[in-house]
Amino acid sequence: MSNPLDFERAKTDSIIMGFDGHLMNNTKWVKLLNALSDSDLVLESKVKLVWDDELRDFRIRYAGYCHDFYDTNMEAMISGYPKGFYDYKEIEWVDFPAEAEVVVNPDNIKSGTRQVAQDIQAICKIISNIGMFELESSDSNLRLYGYK
Repeated sequence: MSNPLDFERAKTDSIIMGFDGHLMNNTKWVKLLNALSDSDLVLESKVKLVWDDELRDFRIRYAGYCHDFYDTNMEAMISGYPKGFYDYKEIEWVDFPAEAEVVVNPDNIKSGTRQVAQDIQAICKIISNIGMFELESSDSNLRLYGYK
């Protein structure tokens, strides 16, 4: 009997083959996540997976707090269903909005959220210091591409 995970990975691989530009690899993702999670600059980020139209929360700022990343995948860092492990190759792009929505009181999620400025220029500088990446920037967001 075949493993359902193997079927899903094969499906993801076939979607990836449709992109013209394959811009990231596991090593780059690990370097990027190490630098961004250590910086405390990322207040909010969204991720688009290659097989999904839904924008999901990408919990970079919580790395190390039951949200972990490894050599080839990450655990509990991306919201939505299915929950759990995601391979880096599933990430089409990551968005860093200039206006981040953060919880008013992190100890009480019922306290609601508020909008705060997120320094996307500083985030861009961290990313650029790691190496060459495909980035798009505007006044409203910074986008890092895994595929194009």
